[in-house]
Amino acid sequence: VGLEERGRGSEEVLCVSHMELADELRLMDWPPNIQFEHFNNFRGTNRFNNCDTIIVTGRNQPPNSTVDGIARAIWWNDSKPLGHDDGALLGASIDVDLPTEVRGYLTSDPSDAAGMQVRTFTDPRIEAVHQQIRESETIQALARLRLVRAERPKHVFLLANLPVEMPIDRLVEWNQLMPDAADAAFSKKGSIPLSSKGLEKMRPDLASSSDRARKFK
Repeated sequence: VGLEERGRGSEEVLCVSHMELADELRLMDWPPNIQFEHFNNFRGTNRFNNCDTIIVTGRNQPPNSTVDGIARAIWWNDSKPLGHDDGALLGASIDVDLPTEVRGYLTSDPSDAAGMQVRTFTDPRIEAVHQQIRESETIQALARLRLVRAERPKHVFLLANLPVEMPIDRLVEWNQLMPDAADAAFSKKGSIPLSSKGLEKMRPDLASSSDRARKFK
């Protein structure tokens, strides 16, 4: 899923993240077929509809108090008062957070059913605002590739554990997805010695002793 690997081919790749990370990535040297955008900055645009792959890192996660404040502005005069969670009040301790509930992933194969504990607001009205800001922003990012009318298959990678309304073909744990030291070394050079002795002799930068060569992976 690495950007560098994707960028070496002919694919047009879009990477979406929060603004700080996107700005940092833009300053680095990338192939011209890789583009970066941040959450809350792509409403309605068709700039990325020719992309073959989208990689979404993380989620759009506003402070709990911000979500609670928006809900207060909407339902300030409702006949049923809002129920406010302690973790969403202004000045709440960092040790106090929202309660959690289990939400399932929408998997392409029902036999792969899985779920995740997700932070949610107790009041369904506030939680509706929450999902419009958090989950729906991920869906907005995916919509930039115009997947519904795509004339060719496209690839979607969600580097987060938040369930969203998108069929998931495969769930992968983070340590399975991220390359280990051997994968990274192979990616940079295109080859790597298979034996520990060869590794020690030919790649001392990776394994400067017999013991390190045996343990290298």
